[in-house]
Amino acid sequence: MTTAPAPSDHRVDVGGLTLAVRRWDGSGTPFVLVHGLASNARTWDAVADDLAAAGSAVATVDLRGHGRSDKPDSGYDSASVVADLIGVVEELGWDRPVLVGQSWGGNLALAYAWTAPDTVRGVAGVDGGTIDLQTRWPVWEDCARDLAPPSVAGKTLDELAAELRDAHPEWSAEAVDAALANYAVRDDGTVEPRLHRDHHLAALRGLWEQRPSSLYAEVSVPVLLLPAGDRDASWTNDKQAEIDAAAAALPRVRVRWFPDSDHDVHLQRPAEVAQALRARSTTASSPDRGRGSPTGLSPGRRGHGRRYAGRVSPSPAGSAAPTRCRVGTPAVALTSQAGSRSRWPVGAALLSVGHAGVSLPLLSALGPGGDRAVPPAVVAFAVATVLATAVAVGAFRRRAWAWALGLAVFGLTALGAVTPYRGVGSAVGIALGLAGVAVLLSPAGRAALLTAGVADR
Repeated sequence: MTTAPAPSDHRVDVGGLTLAVRRWDGSGTPFVLVHGLASNARTWDAVADDLAAAGSAVATVDLRGHGRSDKPDSGYDSASVVADLIGVVEELGWDRPVLVGQSWGGNLALAYAWTAPDTVRGVAGVDGGTIDLQTRWPVWEDCARDLAPPSVAGKTLDELAAELRDAHPEWSAEAVDAALANYAVRDDGTVEPRLHRDHHLAALRGLWEQRPSSLYAEVSVPVLLLPAGDRDASWTNDKQAEIDAAAAALPRVRVRWFPDSDHDVHLQRPAEVAQALRARSTTASSPDRGRGSPTGLSPGRRGHGRRYAGRVSPSPAGSAAPTRCRVGTPAVALTSQAGSRSRWPVGAALLSVGHAGVSLPLLSALGPGGDRAVPPAVVAFAVATVLATAVAVGAFRRRAWAWALGLAVFGLTALGAVTPYRGVGSAVGIALGLAGVAVLLSPAGRAALLTAGVADR
């Protein structure tokens, strides 16, 4: 592999906002690399050097509020940040680059692919793209309390560097320096985050509001997921389930795990990340499906930002802290048309099944020829219907717990109708219980409820 060309730094004007962009020229597959929340473009330098040495054109960007880019008081929602990225890709003038994002950046890349699919040849999420904070924090105030940026008040850059080296002994000196670029040094020698606290919380709110699984079914470009396998087995098992759900719902997807790795795997293992990106970029145009295990993508066209602005639905307005915490760098908040289409049919189907679960057996038991008394079986159906309604509400509100509860409720409905068998009423109960299970196990049911609720930064 040849030596990477030296990068050049640029200021790109996007909708009145100036963003800092670093660019490596090349003639191969172009890549645009997007950092996570409270991070900066320099964290991609080692990966970018590797890709550029192989001949690719590469660009990294400081997102709004981050690094050397402008820091407006608003616009940290998904619509604004995705539009920023569309503008950057437009200004680069490259033919359909591969968009790669880490953590929050991964979710941005996924949202970009849904918004403007014909402007990228594929996207990749490096321990990101599937983050859904509402799964772990149903209440925003709890999320804001637990994931608020840590204070670095009174600390010097040398103190932060020492903490980073202690927390990440396998990081190179360049990786530590890149992470330190998240902070500015005051006149008194102490540091402050380049991302202001209120901007951080605004982006965090955007992450909390996003349900990335609502986009999966309509992402038409190839997706590469590069999750980091945490050293905590229980945490990794949760992530495995979430990645499996994403892999089941995304039409064209590959998964490549990095076992025993940091959330900032691009800083920890940049050569391996670059190799995975190069390998997938050569096959980005072919449909494929992969799962993987935590143990073992000529001049561009103009006007994309204006063309696609209407597709990103507006939403109400992780930090590179020296210590490791499991807070995903916030992803974008999308209230998408895809999400509406995926959850409402599932919720309506479950609600209909649950209602029929009591009404039809009740008519059978109390109607002509029936017992004309409420038998225990009908009471059981009524209880099941209440729970089934809760499952339907969970589907409407995209709650992951509704999937497990639904399997239990509808499975027990079918089982309870078998003994004692009461003719038509029991037959209806069995059929409805099995129908509810079938809805939940269907691709639509899994996509609507089994969302990726991991946030690791």
